[in-house]
Amino acid sequence: MEYRIPVQPSRASEIEGFVRRLASVETGPGCANFFDHTVPANALRRRNLAIYLQEMLERAPKVLLVGEAPGFRGMKITGVPFTSRTILEGPPNGFGLFGPGKGYVLPPESRGVPAEPTATVMWNVLAELDFLPLLWSACPRTHTCRASRCPTEPPRRPKPRWGARSGRSWPKCSQLRLWWPWAT
Repeated sequence: MEYRIPVQPSRASEIEGFVRRLASVETGPGCANFFDHTVPANALRRRNLAIYLQEMLERAPKVLLVGEAPGFRGMKITGVPFTSRTILEGPPNGFGLFGPGKGYVLPPESRGVPAEPTATVMWNVLAELDFLPLLWSACPRTHTCRASRCPTEPPRRPKPRWGARSGRSWPKCSQLRLWWPWAT
């Protein structure tokens, strides 16, 4: 299954290129790239990420807020940093992101997976502060395990630096100027 990115034509190729590079990153033992092209359901996650990046480009955030790793009940399922099934399916948030009619699609395995607590708290705090950064994960892939029963695992060895490199290849049309590291 492949996807078409519903974005402005002038920006689509930059976003598509970024998502394609992200999907091509190889992972080590015990890790999974949930954007890669080998799993058909990953097309939904790539599409969701592209929609999120387009929505963020339209809002022109000036800050990149980086979390450590994707949540097993969040980005691993949705493809979008600091989200969960309940965030994507619920009403648009205070910034007009997510919700029905935006084009986000969830994979079948997301049914019954509870909300990602960090994502829920993050979006509530950002709305309270009226502050919208571009959210990302320093390591945009995760350990392999079942989504409903995967505890956060401590790092066993240094992870490849793809998360750091991926930030340098954001679509050129973004105007990010400040990086604010933060751990989930």
